[in-house]
Amino acid sequence: MKTERILLPPRRHHVRPKKSLLPWSVAAAILIAVLGCLMAFYMGYSRGQNGTDPKTAQASQNEPALSAKEAAQVEKLLAEARVRVAERDWLKAGNLYRSVLEVDGSNAEAKVTLPLIEQNLNKARGGFALTTDPAGATVTVADQPPQQSPAEFTGLPFGKYSVEVSLEGYEPVRREIKVDAEEVRDAGKVTLVKSAGMLSISSEPEDVPFELYAADKEDDAKLVLEGKTPADLNGLPPGAYKVVMTRDDWPAFTRTVEVQHNRETSVSHVFARGGLQITSDPAGAEVWLRTSLKENSRLVGETPISLSDLPAGRVYLELRQGDWPSIRRTVDVAGGKEQKLDFAWKRGLVTFQSDPPGAAVYMDGDRVGATDDTTPFQWEMPEGDYDMEARHESLGFAESMISVRSSRENEAKFSFDYGSVSISSDPPGADVFVNGEPVGKTPLRQPVVRPGEYRYTVSKERYQPAIVAGTVNPGQTLEFNTRLKFEPTPRIGQHFTNGQGQEMRWVEGLKGWVAAEEVSQGVYEAIIVNDRGLLSNNPSQFKGKDLPVDSVSWYQADHFCQRLTVEERAAGLVPPGYAYSLPSDEEWSFFVGDAKLEDSINSAAVEQKSTSPVRSGQPNQYGLYNTRGNVWEWCENWYTLEILRRAENAGAPVNRDWAGTERKILRGGAWNRSSKYDLDVGYRLAAPPSDDSRRDAGFRVVLLPEN
Repeated sequence: MKTERILLPPRRHHVRPKKSLLPWSVAAAILIAVLGCLMAFYMGYSRGQNGTDPKTAQASQNEPALSAKEAAQVEKLLAEARVRVAERDWLKAGNLYRSVLEVDGSNAEAKVTLPLIEQNLNKARGGFALTTDPAGATVTVADQPPQQSPAEFTGLPFGKYSVEVSLEGYEPVRREIKVDAEEVRDAGKVTLVKSAGMLSISSEPEDVPFELYAADKEDDAKLVLEGKTPADLNGLPPGAYKVVMTRDDWPAFTRTVEVQHNRETSVSHVFARGGLQITSDPAGAEVWLRTSLKENSRLVGETPISLSDLPAGRVYLELRQGDWPSIRRTVDVAGGKEQKLDFAWKRGLVTFQSDPPGAAVYMDGDRVGATDDTTPFQWEMPEGDYDMEARHESLGFAESMISVRSSRENEAKFSFDYGSVSISSDPPGADVFVNGEPVGKTPLRQPVVRPGEYRYTVSKERYQPAIVAGTVNPGQTLEFNTRLKFEPTPRIGQHFTNGQGQEMRWVEGLKGWVAAEEVSQGVYEAIIVNDRGLLSNNPSQFKGKDLPVDSVSWYQADHFCQRLTVEERAAGLVPPGYAYSLPSDEEWSFFVGDAKLEDSINSAAVEQKSTSPVRSGQPNQYGLYNTRGNVWEWCENWYTLEILRRAENAGAPVNRDWAGTERKILRGGAWNRSSKYDLDVGYRLAAPPSDDSRRDAGFRVVLLPEN
């Protein structure tokens, strides 16, 4: 059945609207229908009596006749229903006509009138107004939008409505309101009652401090009150509350509860003590304990240990044993009881290997094994799964995961990406540098090299340096073979070895070279030969190719320097403007350097029987051997007054009788000298330049710019 929308005039609060013509017309129509039904019933009855309508009469005869009481009841109901129709009380009128049909199911008036009443009821609309104390409450009616009180709902079909009134902090109210008139009726006022509940807080023992927080939102928890147990808290607004009880040496007890209206909620806690007996395999493990996740663990002893005075409740244990993984357990301590706990690390032997070997192994930042253990090595560990890292000095790090089990052999393998480098040179013995740092001499093999680009400098004295470069790939060998170009002329500022095998050391303060050792007999013989290639003279009393030449005059030493210059220049081994010579007194005073008397060859402590090989003892800071001791060394200078003054200024002994005579000076002392005067670094010995009888006199050459 289609329902038509009725447009009502504007609302007027609590005032019955004027009667419209439409309801009166409907009521009149219903009354006319009722009269028509009565007339039709009377005429039909008459025809049945006169025999004019045998079928109708036969049907009437088949229906049971109403008793006098039922007929009177029907008549009374019909009369009242007509009055309700006239008053437009459709609900009551409809109910009365239904009551008629329950007694007289064939009543024509009821059958005709009820559909008209139902039709009018479907179109009828009404409403109600509601106020609350306090105002502002939310009023919700069926599918209507909620309103804030004072609220007014209009345009409601006739019927019963469930109304809910709510306001935060107050008990909600539900009410049923009937809409049965075409007007907005006053539904009265709803008085709201504040919500409240009760919370009981207790503990064992009593007198424990507590705090109560409003905890509807954990982040916005606000302190409501403080007190001590026991406590009965009345009149609390409903909601969530957090109770915190604290007692010395116990973890704080926290409980969140819900307080409801007109109900009692309770929180209780027993502060009791218990104990733990803790053992471990192996024994001696550190036991760390804390009673709350918010506090730091504290060391309480080593296993086996008995902890007999712990607060009942949850505690957190950690056992630590060397560099093994810690064992962590959460234990509930029962009041008045002692529990036994046994912890064990099952262990397995692990073999650590790496390719290449030589890597150190770490776990959680701590080194595994002994301090200097590198792969391959073995180490015993507890059962468990481990993430480990191997670190190789040249290759960085590699990771591996291992599961250690006591029932099997365990192996941890680490693989690095690496290659190798092989460098050879012609001639061999060249120095190899990377980024200016020496890494070895040719032939050189670097078996473990991190992959990447490499650049090497190959350098050898008297040869032009060569640069080789390439890419090292994992698992491959990068090979270099370079031929060095000979460069005979020594370079200014660099040490070199001359054609006679003498090491010449560059001394920056002299801007030239000084022989690292005194002239040996082998070198002397190679230079001093006659025109037929025969040795002219080896004046040495103590013979030996590695021994310094001795018993040599100044003239012979000077002649050697001239011959050496000629030989080396012919071979292109002398820089332009340089020549070999004996050092001057001033030059010798400079290059003697920090040579120490105790490192020299002399008879001060132990009497020497002869000279010692050149390069004996320790060199000074310039790399020069035996600048003091072994043999006296001829110098270029005569023994003059200037030389005498130098010796005096140095605090050395002097001989004034030698000044101005034809004597050349010798420096440094000798193997057979024991006097502190002779061995003083500033002392000058003097002898005629032709004197070749001194078995303790020799010489050293320098290569300096010519005057």
